[in-house]
Amino acid sequence: MVQQTFPVDTRKPRVIITHLDGNLNVQPWENQAILVDAAGEVEILRQEGEVVIIAHCHGDLTLWVPAITMTIFPITTSIAATDVSGHATLEKTRNVSLRNVGGQVVLRDIRGNVDVEEVQESTDATSIGGNLTALHVPHLSAQNIGGNAQLTALGAVEIQKLGGNLDAALIESHLHCRTVGGNCNIHDCANADVNIRTVGGNLRCDDGTLSGLLSSVGGNLHLVAMFQPSSQSDLHVGGNAHVTLPPQANLTLHATVGGNASGPDGTYTRGGGFVNLVYGEGMAHLNTIVGGNLSLAGCQPRR
Repeated sequence: MVQQTFPVDTRKPRVIITHLDGNLNVQPWENQAILVDAAGEVEILRQEGEVVIIAHCHGDLTLWVPAITMTIFPITTSIAATDVSGHATLEKTRNVSLRNVGGQVVLRDIRGNVDVEEVQESTDATSIGGNLTALHVPHLSAQNIGGNAQLTALGAVEIQKLGGNLDAALIESHLHCRTVGGNCNIHDCANADVNIRTVGGNLRCDDGTLSGLLSSVGGNLHLVAMFQPSSQSDLHVGGNAHVTLPPQANLTLHATVGGNASGPDGTYTRGGGFVNLVYGEGMAHLNTIVGGNLSLAGCQPRR
């Protein structure tokens, strides 16, 4: 067992961890010091300026780090960890960077940015002040993300509230998001069930499967998607909408359009009006209100 305290005389201390054979637990306290509590042997443990370096730790590792925020000059600690064999739990830190984690990641009240990569189990993030970047994570559950989110090669995603932009690619199972404050860009998610409730800016989905979408888009919509049979989707678009349907679409479309509505076989209405179209057997249903123009591409309607 190793226990050592390092003094902190800076507002932005950092801890760098490499090769941890065990679980990582980072907890806040209001002391201007970093307490390292290791269950086993630590081969490298030293302080270089504002950085505490920990390497080749054998056993669980607990850190108590400064989180003094109720002052004019707050002190918060950044954590970077690589090659953690077990779980990682971090609370009330500044920036977090985690790579190659063998277990679950739990993040709470992170004031800065979060970067997670190659996590073998789920990642649960609550109250992230900055941006969130995730790569190769089987399951991500996030709430109250203040900045942007960039998600690549994830199994499943659930996000409650995102203040900035969402960029998602290569999502395998499903992508469900209640609120996106900025723009939303979804691509290369052909097999994923996509459900985005509210988008403050533009929504662009270049590839996805919609099993039932209730969405309000403040800006423009660019949608290329499959609609599962018997699904019910409702879209309210403040700007223009461009919808591309697959060659074998099976959809009934009801649209109220403020501008012009057109498709591959001509113009349906000019200067506002109603559009009702059936593709294939019309099993799926899409009801949409478009403040601007509606442009339909791909499959031609049966009637």
